[in-house]
Amino acid sequence: MSIPRWWSGGPVPVTLARAREFVRPGPEVSASRDEWISYYEYCARVFSAVSRIDVKHKFEATAEAGIAQDWAEKLRDNREQVEPVAYYIP
Repeated sequence: MSIPRWWSGGPVPVTLARAREFVRPGPEVSASRDEWISYYEYCARVFSAVSRIDVKHKFEATAEAGIAQDWAEKLRDNREQVEPVAYYIP
């Protein structure tokens, strides 16, 4: 199994702006649904960690984590019927 191009092995950023850069680029539009789910779960973990570090952007980072987690759940539960080009990108 190969590591996806969007996965970063580096330390979690300490600011919201850096976190957004950290999780980009996301999967290819043609990536599998499972890869998109993994990506959103990864984003949720990153933004959740940043929400505890970047106090000035705590609520924004928490919202980003929640949105990413919601997208993971939508795709896992097959609740979202949009094409990958319309998926949420942080």
